[in-house]
Amino acid sequence: MPSGPERVLEFRATIEKNRQVFLLQHSYAYFAVVGLCEGFDPIGRRLQTGRDRNSKTRPSFIPFVLLMERQAMNAFESLSSYRSYEAWVLIRPALEAALYMGKWEDDPGNAAIWNAREQRRTEYIKAFTGKGLVSTSLPRSAELSAVLARLNDEFIHANEPYYSRHTIAQRITDKELFLGLDFFDIEEDMEAHALAFLHLVAVLIDSVDCMLASVLTNTGAHVALAPRLGRELADRTSRVRAENERHERILRELGLWFVAAA
Repeated sequence: MPSGPERVLEFRATIEKNRQVFLLQHSYAYFAVVGLCEGFDPIGRRLQTGRDRNSKTRPSFIPFVLLMERQAMNAFESLSSYRSYEAWVLIRPALEAALYMGKWEDDPGNAAIWNAREQRRTEYIKAFTGKGLVSTSLPRSAELSAVLARLNDEFIHANEPYYSRHTIAQRITDKELFLGLDFFDIEEDMEAHALAFLHLVAVLIDSVDCMLASVLTNTGAHVALAPRLGRELADRTSRVRAENERHERILRELGLWFVAAA
């Protein structure tokens, strides 16, 4: 077995190698991420200049939006080195940020509960966990909440899917069995995770921007990103969807592909 320093250096070298491979194999994803990052700009402008019907602003939403963009960029860094299991963990706070904004917009009292989470634990659990995260104000909050639950089950906790996803079991002889764990995704699964991630981020941006466009009435109409991304990646998505049931599930349950907006 390689020494500790050799294992660490080999791991880091493989990360760098995988980034180059991803750039060659999935260059479309880089262009898509650039467009998604630019999609945060209209949200920022709304929060800078927007006022609701009562001339109120929403400055407390700005840190949430900045967190969303930071987490999306960091998650893509993990995704682009063939570590989707890390990317899904990193995008989780972005999902929560969007869902929390919806809850605050529904009722400003929810912000007080969120801020006093330790002191108002029972109220917090009711308002900010499970189905309690679904809001009226944030479009597609039910679907986004379902993605969050899926991430918790399959990527946050060491449940069976997490345990078995990268486990290798190979029979060597009748009495010997090799057990190992892949640190990186196999190429076969990479595109499904990339497409799911890109579409989920687009849906997140659209949901928040649509909510703010309807609330901050002086900031103009919402222009959706996800439909355009869907058209650009339709051929790839159709091919990956047809490959196997696992890939179709990744696209649908994590990326919200093929899930119609309510």
